[in-house]
Amino acid sequence: QDVSNILRRVPAAFRRWSWDNKKKTRNSEARRWNIDHEYHVQNFRYFLLLPYFPDLKEEEYLKSIGQIHPRADLTIPSLRLVIEVKFMRQQDKPQKMIEQIAADTSLYLAIDSDYHQFLAFIWDDSCRSEEHDYMRNGLRQLHGIAEVISVSRPGNLLP
Repeated sequence: QDVSNILRRVPAAFRRWSWDNKKKTRNSEARRWNIDHEYHVQNFRYFLLLPYFPDLKEEEYLKSIGQIHPRADLTIPSLRLVIEVKFMRQQDKPQKMIEQIAADTSLYLAIDSDYHQFLAFIWDDSCRSEEHDYMRNGLRQLHGIAEVISVSRPGNLLP
């Protein structure tokens, strides 16, 4: 629940995200902290969660499933929680996110897994918030999904 609460507040935190149209001081440069891909979103999640969960791990290889060696984006072993970050681009359909997350949950939460819960964090770079509720409700039907959080790129971060 704590992880979900922290990640649900991400949109509010973007009020202070650096996105300068002009330099702020005489000796500085205008800065724009772009979020261009999944790794940027993953790094941001790590930054937010590590102070609260010191056992947070990134890019952890989990138990093999036959010839597949699954690697989770973020894990919190003490909570037995996997956090998977997805980056939904303009050309991606919500169905693609659902398919990818369904495949991930089946691997990460397999029998004998050290993890029992899955949190999906979807960064919607295309700002299609009208799709989020339907996508979240669909994903919550999957076994092991503890939470689905989808965040659209804030309007003030548009190029």
